[in-house]
Amino acid sequence: MKLTDGQGVDVVCENIADPTLWSEALNSLAIGGRLVTAGAHGGGTVKLDVKRVYMRRLRIIGAAGTNLPDVDKALQAARAGKIRAIIGRTMLLGEAAEAHRILEANQTLGKIILDPTKE
Repeated sequence: MKLTDGQGVDVVCENIADPTLWSEALNSLAIGGRLVTAGAHGGGTVKLDVKRVYMRRLRIIGAAGTNLPDVDKALQAARAGKIRAIIGRTMLLGEAAEAHRILEANQTLGKIILDPTKE
């Protein structure tokens, strides 16, 4: 919400269903926002603030699996620069344990890349 001056985002795509991250994803949505969920690596059981869902007219969309035409469209969009990953930082592969500590402490915005080509 800080990044959007309190407006929130239109869409959150999440594939973890982690109980801690789920509520933050839901809380980051703008009025009429959509949360697309496509995985449950974090356990799959989360708390749902139903009042927030109906007061802010939010939609939760399950998206199990994929199909080749959708993958092709996504790759084309990425090639065209329409989709970009947010890279929080790049670290050496040997710093993987530290990268995990940073992630567990929620001290990054974006992905951490582990680069095996640098010393």
